[in-house]
Amino acid sequence: MRVSVLQIDKIENVDDLIILQFKYSRDDIYPGQFFMIWPLSFENKYFILNRPFSVSDYGNGLLKFRIKISGKFTKWLLNCNEGDKLRLIGPLGNFIEKKFFEKYREIILIGGGIGT
Repeated sequence: MRVSVLQIDKIENVDDLIILQFKYSRDDIYPGQFFMIWPLSFENKYFILNRPFSVSDYGNGLLKFRIKISGKFTKWLLNCNEGDKLRLIGPLGNFIEKKFFEKYREIILIGGGIGT
């Protein structure tokens, strides 16, 4: 789906973390899911591949991602402006339901990224 950047916020006292916001009216996101994000224009060879980002918050018509600025693509995202067009694919990933936790007494969960 094509979306427009609604807002990009820098987090106070944290130099390398931003919150990227989009309008999103669907209510089909579950904990642990993510979206693939990439620009609609491919003027830069580093942006040919889409990148996965976990959802940090959603609801009230908004979809938010907390993104650590750590490479060329995330630096490019930092410089996006309100109204810039991006493409999202998602939500992707499998949600672990509560009944799974009730069935097994001991489980190990492994996570990665800035949200773990």
